[in-house]
Amino acid sequence: MHTDPELSANAARTARRGIRVLKYLQDKNESVKTNCDAIRAVAAGDDTENCDRDEERVEVSQSSHEAGPVVSLWRRILTSKIAW
Repeated sequence: MHTDPELSANAARTARRGIRVLKYLQDKNESVKTNCDAIRAVAAGDDTENCDRDEERVEVSQSSHEAGPVVSLWRRILTSKIAW
C-alpha cells in the first residue's frame, strides 16, 4: 500500500499492535468480537451475518436478529465518503 519503506514499516507495526489489542479485548467484551466480525463481513462484501476468510465461514457472534444491524452500521460507516 505504501511506497515509502518507512511508512510501510510504520503501518505494519500499527497493524500488529492493533491485532494484539483486539485479541486481548475480544475475550473481555463480546461487542469487540461482534464489531470485528461485522467489519470483516462488510470488507469481504458479504451483506449477511457471515463472511469468508481463508475458505472457512466466520459467523458474526451475535444472534442473527441482532447481527444484521451491526453489519448494516459498519456498511454505512465504511462506505461513507465522510469516513475517508
